[in-house]
Order: sequence, then structure tokens, then C-alpha cells
Amino acid sequence: MIELDLMDNQMETTGFIDDFISLIWTRRCYEIGEFELRSSLRDFSLFRECKYVWSKEFEELGVIEEYGYRQSDGAAYCKGRFAECLLTERIVDYYSPYFQSGTPEYLARRFVQKIGISPDDSDRYIPSLLLGEESGIPSSNIYYEPRGKTLWDACSGVLKPAQLFMRLRPALPYLYFEVWQGKDRSINQTDNPYAIFSDDYDNADASTYTRSVRDYRNYAFVAGEGEGDARVIVPVDLTGGQEIHRELWVDARDLQRKGLSDKEYKELLVQRGLEKLAEYRESEVAETTTRDNDSLRYKVDYDLGDLCTYIDKRAGIAINQRISEISIVYEGGKRTITPVFGESEKTVMQKIRRNAI
Repeated sequence: MIELDLMDNQMETTGFIDDFISLIWTRRCYEIGEFELRSSLRDFSLFRECKYVWSKEFEELGVIEEYGYRQSDGAAYCKGRFAECLLTERIVDYYSPYFQSGTPEYLARRFVQKIGISPDDSDRYIPSLLLGEESGIPSSNIYYEPRGKTLWDACSGVLKPAQLFMRLRPALPYLYFEVWQGKDRSINQTDNPYAIFSDDYDNADASTYTRSVRDYRNYAFVAGEGEGDARVIVPVDLTGGQEIHRELWVDARDLQRKGLSDKEYKELLVQRGLEKLAEYRESEVAETTTRDNDSLRYKVDYDLGDLCTYIDKRAGIAINQRISEISIVYEGGKRTITPVFGESEKTVMQKIRRNAI
């Protein structure tokens, strides 16, 4: 088992738990991770008084959003999401200029600085939030309009199409906003040692595989300002000239020219199209329970966000996908690690429905 720190609003430790019933710690790179802790009824008072859960074993800080107990089984629980959920509590509203341009990382850091760290209204800042070191991951400049989105969605809107992720790294009592990208450990590269998950390598058990193209789209018509024949419509083509069109209409009337040149305005519309198409990707997902052994070791040979290879020879399946989620379960004195390769259709559609609200 591991030792957990329970902390108050000021991130001061008020208690420890090292003897609990179960802990599920689910890390995600595209979405916000979450946790659930079940413990003895005597720990209920700790859950009532605390806001954060942390352990030196983890790279995330848990924010308690719900707690309770059941007298029938003598157990108390708390659960919530990781600290990135704090970014969902701020809206990009009075932000000038109307649009932004720069690399995805530059834009995400600028949004966080302006809205979360140094807002015009000092009551809106996010306590303990600071900018971490820049990753320096090369990427092209884009145009983006963040107004009306949560801070999390604004950052995700520029980072996800570029296959970049964000985190609030705890260095208590501070949280550092960082942009990151996993390593390529697939069999299609030569820079890093391979990470191959397969029952043949004795490192994968109880695997499942799903592929769905039901909601997949690869071509968007992005409609901006104007009416009728005068409306500005920009195509965004991700077919690569090889695939049959699966088309999507994107109403981007909220994006106004506001002094932009024709080229700049069309680039702004293109980015909106890329953002929407990222929500309609083909879903190919493999999930497996792994075993730590000499073949692959968690956080040494693979980690969240890494591009890895999954092989099931019996089914004739071989895919290269990023680890989008890792669920770590502590129960009965054992640790179970379950990585998910690829982004599930369920996850994608949940995000689409959320954005439609």
C-alpha cells in the first residue's frame, strides 16, 4: 500500500491514510483524471475537513469533490478529479484582443496567465497556480478565438489537434501549468526502446479491443461570417487524398473578422475546423491489464501519453496508439495497472455533448 496525505484548502497536511480498503487512481491525457478512495468509517472526519489528496507516488493532485459513508459496511469514501478541474471553473470572457495567434503551447500558457494567474479582476485568480517551464515542443502558429470557453476547453482546443497535453504538476504548495507530450515507443520509430504489449511477451492479460467509425469525420465545411452567397466557408480536409469524404458542417458564425486579413480570418476558421474534427476521430481502442516484469515496467518503459504498440496475434490485431488513460487500483494489498490505448468513442462523444450544452 501507499501513504496518502489529506490536505486542507491551504494545502497543509491535516492527516495521513496508509490503511485503506481501495483506491482507484485514473490518469488521463485528453481529459481530466479522477480518483475514488474507500476507507474506514473513522476516516470520514478527515474527508470532511480536507480538500486535497496527494501521494509522493503520484504525479497528480486529487481534489475532493464528494464524500460520504455507509454505516452498513463501516466504510467512508471520497472521490473527485485531479487538479486540472480547477481550469474548468474559469471562463475566458473579457479577453482582448478578440483572437489570439501563436503556437499551441504559447496560446495555452497565455490563456492561463491572463485568466488563471493574473486576471484583471484579482478575485478570479486560481490560488497556487503558476506557469511551469516551457516544453519547447516545436509546432506551427495558429489563430484561435477562446472567448466563452472554460479555461480547460480553451487550452484543450489549441493543444489537442497538435497531439499535446496539459497538466497542473504539484510542487506543493504550488501547481505548475505545463504542456507535455508522451514519447514515441512504437515499433515504427528508432529513437526510443519499444513498448510492445502482447500476451506473447507475458505483459498483457484480459485484453479487449474495439474499433468504431460510426461518428468519424475527416472533412469539415467551416462557415464563418456573412449571409447567403457572401458567407465565408472554408474547407478543412484531413482525408490525405486517400479516404472517402465523411463530412461535417461547422457553424462558426461566432468568429467574426474584426480587422483580420482574409488569410488570417481563414486560418482562424481552419483552426475551428481542426478543433471540431478532433472530436470526431476514428475510435480504435485496446484495453489490457498489465504485469510489471522485466518486459515492461510502469513509468520506466511506458507511461501515460506514450505512443505504444499493442499486438494480439490470435485476433490478428496490431495497432500503434497513445496510452490515453491508465487506471491504477490498490486493493487487497495488490496493485493493478490497466492502460487504455487510443481514445474511446464514448470519451469523444461525452466531450461533444458537453460542448453542445
